[in-house]
Amino acid sequence: MSLCTMRTHLLAGLAFLAGSTCDTLAQCPLSSCSVAVYQPPSCSLTTTWQSLPVVGVSGSTGTSALTNFGTGGNPGCYDRLTTSLTSATGGTIHAPWLLNVPPVTSPFAAINYYEDNIHFGGGPFSTCLIEQSGSLYIASARRVPTSSSWTSRCILNLGPSNFVKISGTGPALPSFSGSPPMRLGFCRTFAAGAPLTLTSGIDNVRFQLVGLPPSNDACGTARAFNVGESFDGDDNCCATTDATSSCGGTRDVWYKVTPTCGWPVTINTCGSSFDTVLTVFDACPSGGVGNEIACNDDATAGPCNGTVQSQVTFTPNPCTTYYVRVAGFSDADCGPIVLQSSQLTLQPLNDDCSAAQTIPTGTTPFSTCGATTDGLGQCAALNDVWFRYVASCNGYVTATIPVAGLSFNPVISILCDTCLEPLELSCNSNNCPPVSPPLLFCNNNSSCGSRFVAGAYSRVKVRAGQSLLIRVGGVAGQTGVGEIIMGCTPSVPDNDQCTNAPPLRPGGFLYGSTIGATPTGGDICSASSPDVWYEFVPPTSGNYTFDTCSEPVCSFAGIGGYDTVLSVHTDCSGQVLPLACNDNSCGVRSRVTVALNACQKYLVRVAGAGTQSGDFALLASAAPAATPPSNDDIAGATPVAAGTSDVRTGGATTSNTTPAPPFQLFNDVWYRYCVNCPGQVTVTTCNSPAGLDTGIAIYSGSVTFPTLIASNDNAVLGNCGGSLLSATTFNATTAGQCFWIRVGSRVAGQTMCARLNIVGPNPSTGTCPSGTVTGIRYFQVMGASNNTPWRWCLSAPCCFSLVGDAAGEPITSPLAESRNALAIRFASSINAACGNGTNLRAVHHAPSNLNGFGPGVFSIKAKCNPPYAFPWFVLSVGPTGTACRDLCIVQEYRGPTVPDPIPTSGPCSFNPEIVELPTSGLDCNGNEIDDLVDIVLGNDTDVNGNGVPDSCESLCLGDFNNDGGVDGDDVIAFFTAWDAGTISADVNLDGGVDGDDVITFFNAWDSGC
Repeated sequence: MSLCTMRTHLLAGLAFLAGSTCDTLAQCPLSSCSVAVYQPPSCSLTTTWQSLPVVGVSGSTGTSALTNFGTGGNPGCYDRLTTSLTSATGGTIHAPWLLNVPPVTSPFAAINYYEDNIHFGGGPFSTCLIEQSGSLYIASARRVPTSSSWTSRCILNLGPSNFVKISGTGPALPSFSGSPPMRLGFCRTFAAGAPLTLTSGIDNVRFQLVGLPPSNDACGTARAFNVGESFDGDDNCCATTDATSSCGGTRDVWYKVTPTCGWPVTINTCGSSFDTVLTVFDACPSGGVGNEIACNDDATAGPCNGTVQSQVTFTPNPCTTYYVRVAGFSDADCGPIVLQSSQLTLQPLNDDCSAAQTIPTGTTPFSTCGATTDGLGQCAALNDVWFRYVASCNGYVTATIPVAGLSFNPVISILCDTCLEPLELSCNSNNCPPVSPPLLFCNNNSSCGSRFVAGAYSRVKVRAGQSLLIRVGGVAGQTGVGEIIMGCTPSVPDNDQCTNAPPLRPGGFLYGSTIGATPTGGDICSASSPDVWYEFVPPTSGNYTFDTCSEPVCSFAGIGGYDTVLSVHTDCSGQVLPLACNDNSCGVRSRVTVALNACQKYLVRVAGAGTQSGDFALLASAAPAATPPSNDDIAGATPVAAGTSDVRTGGATTSNTTPAPPFQLFNDVWYRYCVNCPGQVTVTTCNSPAGLDTGIAIYSGSVTFPTLIASNDNAVLGNCGGSLLSATTFNATTAGQCFWIRVGSRVAGQTMCARLNIVGPNPSTGTCPSGTVTGIRYFQVMGASNNTPWRWCLSAPCCFSLVGDAAGEPITSPLAESRNALAIRFASSINAACGNGTNLRAVHHAPSNLNGFGPGVFSIKAKCNPPYAFPWFVLSVGPTGTACRDLCIVQEYRGPTVPDPIPTSGPCSFNPEIVELPTSGLDCNGNEIDDLVDIVLGNDTDVNGNGVPDSCESLCLGDFNNDGGVDGDDVIAFFTAWDAGTISADVNLDGGVDGDDVITFFNAWDSGC
């Protein structure tokens, strides 16, 4: 690009030239990397300059003025500058002038200042002036000679160190960052003396702002792009020269590309506005051309063949980053850059299912480069290739794509061996959890350029000789190379034991096998048959049907009809009769219908007649219709406190609240959470049953006009990060502020039993509780210690926040001693956090004997100022070193039929399991331990199971709070227990808490006992 066709831009309201001519540049040519150029209007400076007070030595004053003197110079507006000085006794006098235009605010690298014919009439030289933050700075002058005399001068590429402050309180050196704003001008400098008037001339004053180097000026800051992408608009005019090339070039800018396929890549600068030089390196050059892969000056192929633009072609190694240098042929060659790239593609031989490549057990390299899309499945995968594998065992076939050598994000699907309508058995990728089992091969992640790369893993249960199709595609259409490792491991099914039962959902359809399974035995139907188990949690109460009537997965030659036996259970003991059992309802297969209660845990067992085993398809009917819950819409939102609350969406409809979150949310329910202080609040559905796909939306404002402030679909934080559950945070700005929390399913029509966790706003970690109102809760360690370290976090909104770590407790015998020892260690660690003060106290409660249910019980008592809602504080546990938000909130134990309240494996694991004990709020024997906890500890018995210690049964029924009198406090205590449904309110001992208990209580209360 020539200087005479230089591009200029508008900047901060200054009057800039849209173009320039060589004649106006005199002997000081403007740089080709101008951000902007200013030249005063032709021969009219009346409103262009602003005179500032003369700056001089102490006691010196003066004025200065400009008078138009006509034209002169080349081509110039010649003007006379008159400066009058008084009381000048020595030193230096400065006459400053500023352009009378808005300040410059855009970033730039330097200022070039020009003035022609300045050495006139014996006057002084001009200098460049800038004003920043009320201070004035001038630059030292530098003259440039003409052919005969010093008649022109310029100051080039000024940096802050070139300037000297002459007035104001600003910093010693100015800033060229564009902030604070800057104004431009010139200054005449005189030696002070007796009172005098000096006259000098100025001619053709001009300013040029020199642009910043481009962001990709150096190889280390190369701009990343993908093969197939183009760049249009970059500019190298302000670039420096950072490397050499066999093809030459100067003023270079840099790009980088990491191809995922090993086929030839072509890059060109066709369409660029100047003579380019293009070079490719396999690493940033450290000097010379040692890392050079290819270079070109003038293209000899491609769309710009025979032009001064460039084109190179090279064959890359997948997942290797290559650095592309674009330079001008000479310093005069610069301007807008167009960079284009492409890659040769060939369709792989196994691109279609019908051409699937048969692969053996072990490792097979593959490439999806050039592949088309042929299959669909639960895990979307574009650009797929196909393999066929024959199982060599009764057990599990595994398909693994490791990270090593992988250049893209793959998706694996395992399907039945038929291309007509292949049935997907399992799939997995780094962002799509496998169908079954819930395992991920997404650890040990690496990167391919700027792309985050993770491997994939999937497996299915098979018979020896069974043929499977393996489909490998890419996330979001990515393609690349890798290795697939096939294996076959003899094994019993993962769900052979009832305690390992995977989830079965309403309306769910699962394929399974009892091949290799062992019998459970016990007092159940077909007890001697190999069996497998599934966990079922109904979202609504009603009749559910389970059947194995459908054809089993992947019809397999030589397998006859498998005679199944189907049953539904309430526990894993094998000693309790099933709720339902069936052998032959649909031929030799089975169907059962059974009434189930909402949000209770049930076990579905698939076995065979006699000792048979085989493959099956298990179907669970959809949830029966239910009445919408009271919190189905925002107006009926349920008030909740910090901690964990049950979420039940059975019967819920889908809200049409606006604004809607940025994803669809179905069958939702609403909650109301209010804060007593400002701060951050975290809301999650973590620790909900596995396999649920939830969504959360947080609103502020009114019922009529809510405002969406936060939402989440798939969690990226908390202990369920990376799952289909949800987690989000938001800030409460004022005390007393309330929020609406909307929780639902991401699957239309799916209702669920889940958990809502709320934490915050908490004070900073290390804050101990202070207050007057005491809350006490009881916890129990449920199993033996395994000697692993653990962490606890304890907090109450606006009151306290504590964290502690402790070493594991060695395994001891008997089991009760191990549980007690760990509970003691837990309590001691909590007490140490606040020095055993009265506002926070943990106590281990020893059981009356080691043979009962009571080992491992401890309580936590904390004091905070009201108002606070029970449960006052939140206790979370997990592995040591884990952030508090990634731990699991300890939840109340509600019996063996309720889904486990806290996992003993995974990111928030606490081993052994720990639960919160339910309480009655009563202490009839006055030992300062809740009556229900007394029963757990074995301090008293409860033969009739009404939650009242037997030793208290003989007490006066009307004295419900057992304080020795019958009064109004007993009414309050009774209705508190009755409203909560606590078993202690079952005063007529009929096994339920209902209106009959109210009648019984008041009859006793009226009679005085």
